[in-house]
Amino acid sequence: MDIDIYVDSVYNGFFPVLIMEDLLNDHRAECASKAENIGEDDVLVYAVFSYEPDSQKIISLNLVCLVMPYSDYVGFVAEQNSGDTFKRFFFMRKIIRKSKGEHNE
Repeated sequence: MDIDIYVDSVYNGFFPVLIMEDLLNDHRAECASKAENIGEDDVLVYAVFSYEPDSQKIISLNLVCLVMPYSDYVGFVAEQNSGDTFKRFFFMRKIIRKSKGEHNE
């Protein structure tokens, strides 16, 4: 199976799934280093998959690096899924490790 691949919404070509997996893994690793510098309430969206609604067949992959507050992310996802295709968004957040004895209020 081949799918359309975009990088920052710019068409890159029609590629086999194995190539897509390699590109996604490389891109995820690149974004992971950038995610270390985002705020505690931010997310970094690194991939958007588009699917056919009925068959759930992958149509395309868009490799992005979008940083936004989590509260904006929720609205962004809802807005992006209002079309004819279903989209799945992959993101990462900064991991905050609490020291012993420190608690969330």
